Amino acid sequence: MAIPPLEELRELLQAAGQLAIQLREAGLQIETKPDGSLVTNADRAVEEFLRPKLTQLLPGSSVYGEEFGLDKPGHSGLWAVDPIDGTSNYCFGSPLWGVTIGLIQGNQAVMGGIYIPNLDEMYLASKGLGATLNGRPLAKPKPGPIQPYELISYNEWAQRSLPKLPGKQRLIGSIVVEMAFVASGRYRGLAGRRERLYDIAGGLPLLSELGFDVRHPDGTLIDIAKLTGGAQIGPWLAFPPESGYFGKS
Repeated sequence: MAIPPLEELRELLQAAGQLAIQLREAGLQIETKPDGSLVTNADRAVEEFLRPKLTQLLPGSSVYGEEFGLDKPGHSGLWAVDPIDGTSNYCFGSPLWGVTIGLIQGNQAVMGGIYIPNLDEMYLASKGLGATLNGRPLAKPKPGPIQPYELISYNEWAQRSLPKLPGKQRLIGSIVVEMAFVASGRYRGLAGRRERLYDIAGGLPLLSELGFDVRHPDGTLIDIAKLTGGAQIGPWLAFPPESGYFGKS
C-alpha cells in the first residue's frame, strides 16, 4: 500500500496545531464528557479540519477520530486522529498537549506524527525512514535496564499494579507528549493503560523506528487490529531494548 509523503503530514499537523492555538485565544467552550474528561469546541473543530484533508491525502482511506468516531472502512489505510491530546492541559494553559495522526495499514502503524505547538516540536516517522524531531534524526535509545535516576512517565494504575516499576516516575497528562518525550530521549520509557488507537497511533511509528520495545507487561505484542473497533489498549509499556522488565508482572 502507498504511504503519503511525510512533508504533507507535517503541514497538516502544523496547521491543526495553529488552529488549536487560535481557538484557545478566541475563548473556549468547555464541556465534560460522561467519563469526566473535558472536550472543547476546539477539539471538534480541529478534527473536522483534519478529516477531509486526510482522506484527500490518501484516496480510499478512512478516519478514526476521538471526537467523531470511525468512518466506514477504507481499502488503503486508516487514519487515527486525536485532535488535542491533553485537553485539560490545553484548557488551562499548560504547554504539554499535542495533535497526533497515525496511519494504520494491515496490523501496523506505518506512519505518524506528533506536534506539540507550544514547544514548536514536530515529531515524524515513516516505516523504514527513521524518526525525526524538527527535521533532525532522533537517536536510538541505549539498550539496557532503566536506571533509578532516569525518567519514565506513568499513571496511577501503573504505580500501584506493576512490580518494581523502574526509574523516576513523572505524570504529564498527555500520552502523545509522553511518547514524544520518550522518542526524544528526555524520558527512558512510559507505562500506559487506558489509551485508544487514536491516542497512540501517531507515536507508535516513532517508537518502532527508534527500536523501543513496545509491549504489554507480560511480553505479548500489541494487536493493533483489536483497537480499530474502539477498545482500550490495556496495560502497555514502551521501554528501551534489553530493559529486562517484560514478563515480570
